[in-house]
Amino acid sequence: MRHYGMAAGGYDNNYRLDAQMPETQFINGLSWMTRLTEVKVNERPKLYAEGNELTLEDTAYMMSRYLGLDFNKQQALEYFDNVGFWNPQTLDKIKQNNNVVTVGAGYMLLKEFTEWLAANPGGEI
Repeated sequence: MRHYGMAAGGYDNNYRLDAQMPETQFINGLSWMTRLTEVKVNERPKLYAEGNELTLEDTAYMMSRYLGLDFNKQQALEYFDNVGFWNPQTLDKIKQNNNVVTVGAGYMLLKEFTEWLAANPGGEI
């Protein structure tokens, strides 16, 4: 994430990795990471923050929109389950935080999603 200028710790080198990731930070991260890594996406959706804590279901929904899929949050979560996308360590980190995505886990999801797209252009399995 630092390589792409997506993470900065400031003068005190504090990346706030254990803080809750705001929805807008994940939305912007998806937009920038898919552009900067030049992975193939099927859609560039307009996503909006709902004003809630960012959950795994939210991230699944947002990522599925980049694949051009018209899923609700539960369907998106099941889709990524079925294709074997989730990294068990990232899932554990999120579950340990009452299913709320932290900045560190959000960065991992963004990295994992772009790597997955590089291996599966446009989400083609």
